[in-house]
Amino acid sequence: MTSNEKPPMRDPYEILQLTKTATDDEIKRSYRKLALKAHPDKVGGSEELFKEVSAAYAILSDPEKRRNYDAKGFEGLDKSDFDVEIDVSQWGTMNTMVAAMFSKLGVPIRTAIAAPAMEQAMSGKVQIKDLLFGQPIIDKVDKHAINYYQVQITEKQAKDGIVIHAISHQVSKFKLLHFERHDDGALSLLDQEDSVPGGKVTTAGFYLLNYDTHRMEPPPSVIQLGDDPDSALFRRLDGMKLRETKAISKGTHIFAVYGDNWFNRAQFVLEAVAVDRSGGGACLEIQSIESELAKKQKELAQFESEYNQAKERHKAALERHEKETKELAALIARREQAYTQVGGVYSVKEPSMLDTTQLNTNMAGAFASMPKMNFSIGSRPASASSATSSSAGDTKPAAQGGENDASPGFKRFFGLR
Repeated sequence: MTSNEKPPMRDPYEILQLTKTATDDEIKRSYRKLALKAHPDKVGGSEELFKEVSAAYAILSDPEKRRNYDAKGFEGLDKSDFDVEIDVSQWGTMNTMVAAMFSKLGVPIRTAIAAPAMEQAMSGKVQIKDLLFGQPIIDKVDKHAINYYQVQITEKQAKDGIVIHAISHQVSKFKLLHFERHDDGALSLLDQEDSVPGGKVTTAGFYLLNYDTHRMEPPPSVIQLGDDPDSALFRRLDGMKLRETKAISKGTHIFAVYGDNWFNRAQFVLEAVAVDRSGGGACLEIQSIESELAKKQKELAQFESEYNQAKERHKAALERHEKETKELAALIARREQAYTQVGGVYSVKEPSMLDTTQLNTNMAGAFASMPKMNFSIGSRPASASSATSSSAGDTKPAAQGGENDASPGFKRFFGLR
């Protein structure tokens, strides 16, 4: 963005009524409160205001985007950084069908939790089921509704780490939510994970392992890559974002599943897993891989710049190759034409490159101009025996002419005298 361009929106901190020292929890609480207030269905709310609040949260809730904005303002952000969540629960059937079609084609559409569902959570008037470690629950939830589950976590489990994981074998679209319960029973949203497709299932999970982990979104679609399929390598880790929450405390925690399907209820299996660190193994491997991926993400960002520069040089080299080929062909054509005008057809070619067709034609002409030869092959001079044979009354005539009795034309051609 140049200095003459208008900023895409107001200051995100101003929109969310925060200071630059605001914590992640303060940002979340302010967003939830203002998003409900700005919702188009509310008195005084509007779609424009709701999108503005959502866009501000999209920037400040992402650590990398927030750092870039704090350092360079809007110039430190890309257009994609202003993506907002859309509450599709208020859409008509036709708009929902169009959105679902684009989603199937691979166009990412970020959906927001329906305002009525969030209001119900804030009221605290919800039914909550128990979720026990090692005992998966098979359940379903209506679209734009929330199912709630509570998990009792011990001090050891909190220290070793836990995983709350949901999977849909019906490829349902859903959100996995983590709520905080207040003294008055009200629930406020702490964190959420959108389901992502993987093979023939969709999954989402909270990995509270006491070290950094990342969200990993699917690779970019053909539509997103457009006419630059080579960029797939560099776009692959664009959807890798650091999870805000990496630890959990002892006590009762509320998790939930939100039905995010376009038309039908979502079906899923929900499970709570207590991590066993005694064997090391998988946890250490995950920690190592997450660290390597974070490093790889930075390396690819640097390599992308180098690759694009090399790509431009290659393009310039190909263009010059084509240009030089045409210029050389034109010069040689001009040379041949000039030599032809000066010295005839042979002067434009090296002696060793004479046209064999023309040479054959010249030789054929030389042979054609020779006089006809009248001589008998195998003629020999009469010998004494032949003369004796003749005198003896042999009826065969004697050979005409001797060895040197060739026609004049034959003699001239072979140099005979």
